[in-house]
Amino acid sequence: MSSARAFLAVLALAGSSFAAPVAYDDGQYHPPTKFDDGSWDAPTAVAPVSTPTKAPAPITTPVTTQVKPVTTPPPTKITSIVVKPTTTAPKPAPTVPSGGNTSNGPSGTKQHYTGDGSSWPSSEKWLTFDTLWNLNKDGLSKGCGSGIKQNTPEEILAIHDGILSESKSTGVDSRFILAVIVQESHGCVRVGATNLGVNNPGIMQSHNGPNDCTKVGSGPCPKEKIVGMIHDGTFGTAEGSGLKHGIEWAGQNGATSEAQRVYWSSRLYNSGDFSYKKGDDLSNPPDATPAYSSDIANRLLGFVF
Repeated sequence: MSSARAFLAVLALAGSSFAAPVAYDDGQYHPPTKFDDGSWDAPTAVAPVSTPTKAPAPITTPVTTQVKPVTTPPPTKITSIVVKPTTTAPKPAPTVPSGGNTSNGPSGTKQHYTGDGSSWPSSEKWLTFDTLWNLNKDGLSKGCGSGIKQNTPEEILAIHDGILSESKSTGVDSRFILAVIVQESHGCVRVGATNLGVNNPGIMQSHNGPNDCTKVGSGPCPKEKIVGMIHDGTFGTAEGSGLKHGIEWAGQNGATSEAQRVYWSSRLYNSGDFSYKKGDDLSNPPDATPAYSSDIANRLLGFVF
């Protein structure tokens, strides 16, 4: 192309009008269009008309919300409480033998027993404590000698309670304790002491025991003194043995039954710790009361003398 032609072409282009491409909402390019007026100008873009969305009509009907009331159940009335026992039963307190023969008094006549006690009346033939107590109770109210005030009902009750208490604490049969009390003093709480080399005070004439009521005169013998006399004779004192020691010794030295241990113990209580050995005749002691053990056996059968 010649320079003249190129120059003319540039001039022709300069005289022409070019319209800018119109942007449409679809985001695509559209070439310019020549309109009827001969113009290349694009018409003014018209913004799209948006049809307003009709708002929903307000709710005029009131909405009622029903709240159910909370009902509280009435309190439970407790009418009783049941306590279930424990699975382990409490261990019962040890029982002290108190009787076998339930008759109301002795049968037959009083006997004089000899030998080692093995063939003497068994403990099953002894009367119950309550029966023996009732048989001897009247004698306890008039067992004191001349010039000594007799036991009062309160003092007799103290003897009863003292026997049971001492029996429970030492394990010595309550019937044996009662028989020795009656044998030694007829239960007179103001009885004087005997002394054949050893002082023997109180209703059981214990081995130099600290309890007696020889100095109260006609006044009351305190319960603690009566209980003390029974303890001195049953358990023993600081200077000598009681019924408990004799029973234990007998069991360790050949006595084969409860009754035989009691008969041997009564012999030791009357004549001393070293006055008997297995096989001896209980009715032939040195320097003591020959019939003492036999008398105890008869008293346990219910004889009163």
